[in-house]
Amino acid sequence: VTLPLNGQTRLLLRYPQGQAPAVSEVRFPISQVITLPPLLVNAGFRQVTSVGSYLQVSIAALNTFQQSLSTSQREALRQTLRNALAAADAVVADALLDIKITPLTEFSPRDERSTYFRVPAGLATDLANAESDRGQQWRQIKIYLESINSTDPTLPAIDLPTSAAEIANLLPDFLNWSQRFFDASADVDNPDAAGPWLVTAYPRISTPSYASPDASGRLKYDHLLSDRWAHNYRYYIRPSSRYDLLWQSLLESPDLFPPRANPADPASDVIRPLRELDTFVLSARSLVDLDGKLPKALVDALYPLENQRYLGETSFLEAIGTLAGSFNKSQQATLLAAVETFREVLPDPAAGGLEIPLDRTQPIDKP
Repeated sequence: VTLPLNGQTRLLLRYPQGQAPAVSEVRFPISQVITLPPLLVNAGFRQVTSVGSYLQVSIAALNTFQQSLSTSQREALRQTLRNALAAADAVVADALLDIKITPLTEFSPRDERSTYFRVPAGLATDLANAESDRGQQWRQIKIYLESINSTDPTLPAIDLPTSAAEIANLLPDFLNWSQRFFDASADVDNPDAAGPWLVTAYPRISTPSYASPDASGRLKYDHLLSDRWAHNYRYYIRPSSRYDLLWQSLLESPDLFPPRANPADPASDVIRPLRELDTFVLSARSLVDLDGKLPKALVDALYPLENQRYLGETSFLEAIGTLAGSFNKSQQATLLAAVETFREVLPDPAAGGLEIPLDRTQPIDKP
């Protein structure tokens, strides 16, 4: 690889076999043979004239040599080289003394520098080969993508080809489409794991419904009903701000909020922040499931809590303890396994939800 000597140069290497290439020496091209100064000879420089003329040295020896020079030695050697080299090679003197070569460092496929590489010429053929690693990966993504096709044969369907010619025609569009996964996904912790590491989904129905307030600060949402039976519907609307789900997802992160010990009982199991977001409901089905698994006196004491809602595992267990008294870890685990938990429940109008009655005597405008 020939690099210019007039500025910074970044060399990107791709090695599909998993082994970094051996980049151990650097060559400085010159147009004519010179007599090497003793300092260069002692540092390991040699002059090669078999194919052109150039000065060659190992990268390790070059770094050691540059660090060993004092300022006066560096400037004196620079002048000596300029006098010995042809006028067209004067820049080599500066490059030899000032160039800094950093070691190879890895970067992930998500790094924007990976987009500089060209698509391998034989990629389509490799993907068509069912025996190669890339060919097996291609067939895995084929299974994943085609699995989302509709069962209705009249609808368009994804059909990923497996022949080299068809893959070659599709490859430019596929690479442009798949780049989003590298741009938006996190780093791969285990590159040897089989299959995709990121799954995305979107609702096929209009839930949630997105709306922005008008000048008066009001939200307007028109919902078209197609109902031949005149059902009497009730609707609940719970407004949420743009970033509510973002904050909730951050609260669920085990990295930001790691599990912590229960301050009321340090020897007990840890409190899981994710469970503190759940709504706990001791339903009739839960009480039936607990019958025979917990003492009858304890189950009977739980009936006043039937269908009561508690936000978070801590508040639920505190309410049980207040009413039914103390219970051991085994009983607590049985209780938590039987109770129903919800991350999203219908809003209670008295707790801030807005109950919207539907006036069926008035037409509903289409959006």
